Parts: sequence; structure tokens; C-alpha cells
Amino acid sequence: LHALTSRQSAPALGTNADPRVSATGQPVGTREESHEAVPTVAYSNADPDGRDPAGPDESDLEGRFHSAKDFTALFEELMRRARAGDAEAAYYAYRIEQACSHREPDDARTVQEVLADFDQEFARYNMPGQGFAGDWRLQQRRADIERAWQACPPGLLQLLALHDEMKLLEQAADLGYPLAQATLASAMLRDDPNGLRREAALPYLREAARSRDPEVLFEIGGAVVLARQSADDEDFRRANAWRLLACWHGLDCGPDNALIRQTLCHRPGSPRCIPGAGLEHYMRSWDPDGYAETYALADQMMQAMNDGRWDDLQF
Repeated sequence: LHALTSRQSAPALGTNADPRVSATGQPVGTREESHEAVPTVAYSNADPDGRDPAGPDESDLEGRFHSAKDFTALFEELMRRARAGDAEAAYYAYRIEQACSHREPDDARTVQEVLADFDQEFARYNMPGQGFAGDWRLQQRRADIERAWQACPPGLLQLLALHDEMKLLEQAADLGYPLAQATLASAMLRDDPNGLRREAALPYLREAARSRDPEVLFEIGGAVVLARQSADDEDFRRANAWRLLACWHGLDCGPDNALIRQTLCHRPGSPRCIPGAGLEHYMRSWDPDGYAETYALADQMMQAMNDGRWDDLQF
């Protein structure tokens, strides 16, 4: 059996495993919060600058990005900060560009109209009495469209058109923001069918790994398969070893986690999907012969990180 395939943008250890401890018993860093690709956002009672009065503080750009009801003021602030060399600000300006890409500037429909059109177009996928309840991909696409219509007014779309989103991502990566580095490397490898950009992408992956941020490590797992340009079991196991590292560093690895589901199921109803499964369950089920190899590789890389042997990491 082939090992698990990669994602484009959380796994789970066994129910008795402590995600704060590696297979060698070494404690690792934890993260108090986990993050899905795009959380559900409520849109109401926006204050004049588009922030929730009870929302995140000024320094929490991630929280402000997820809670903003209108991206305009936040994007203008982020661009000012990015021009001054703020890597995180450049990254979230890129995220706003992405979030607003679901709306075209010349589309005059209201949010109600665009959602009604969406529902009609995908009505054939509805489960009787459930709507899109059984299809998380359609749910996510619908939520992305709704957010773009609510948080990306026409004036902002005109402003966004003046900026190149990939340039913002490159700026954030070059300024040292780890998630931007891993995301940029994935983008470079995804658009590189002939493998010509691999050597340029690998330094970003190596630098990003030093952060030991669980979300970054999971993103690296997806980039690893793209970097290898093959469907060998060894390469997929290497990717899954990075995903295990993300778990051991505190990524939410509970059953039915959205990130794991999107990464490993690919589509609702796929025979690959295992309800209630986490990463370890998937690995045991779909690649039983390679499970021990994957686990051992993750443990070796964990030890290399703990020892500061960054050149020994395998991409």
C-alpha cells in the first residue's frame, strides 16, 4: 500500500499518547491553540474600523485576521507595517489577498444572491434534509465565498488589485516569517512540474523548520512530497514523519480534525476517509508496512532538532 498522500494550507496521535512528548520521551514545545484552514466567522455589528470591539488585541494579527468583519482598515495597516519590514504583517496582507480572491471586483451580486446561486449550482450534492452537511469541501467553499462578500468591499478589491499577493508572501518569507517560508516553498514546488525550483525552495523549508511551530511543520510535510516529484512510499513516509513531528509539537491531532481530513481524505465519501481517525490511525490503516519506518524517521528528526543538528533533517 502507498503511504498517505499530501495536502495542498491536523493529525492525531493515539488516544493514550501525550502530544507533548516525543517517542524518545523528550518533552517538546506545545501550542495552546490549533488552527483550521478558514474558521467560521460571524459578520455583525462591525465597528467603523472593521474590528470586533471584544476581539483580539492589536498585536494578535492572526486573531484580528480571523475576526475582522471588513478587511479594509486591517489591510491598510498591514501594508504600512510590511513596508517598514514587518514580516508577520506582510504574511497576513497576503492572507487577505487570498481571502478576497473569491470575489471579483465587477460582480455586482449581493451576498444573498451569490450564496443562492452557489446553493443552486451544487444542489445535486445535497443529502436529503441535510444540505451540504455531508460535504465539508462545499461547506468550506461556501464559507469562503460568504466571507469574501462580507469582508472584501469593492473599494478594498480595487486596492488589492494594486498589489501582488505572491510578492507579499515572498517578502514575509525573506524577512524570516516561518509559516510564510513553508507556504512559499510549497507554492514554488507545486508550480514546478520539472523540478527546476527545488533547490531554491529547500532553504526556505530548512529555515522554517527551525521555528518548531507545529503548523509550520505540518505545512512542510505537504511540501516534502512536492519536492520529491515521485509517488514512492519512502517519500510519502517522509512527509508523514513531518506530520507526526507537528503532532509531537502540539498540533491539534484529535479525531476528525479538519486539517487531517482535508489532507488525507481528499473528498467526502472517499474510501480513504476513516470517520473518527487521526493521523496515527490513518498511518496504521493505509500503510501498515511503513508505519514503523515513518515513526522511526520522525523520532530521528525529533532528536536532530533537540540536538540542534538542523542539517540532518530530511526533506
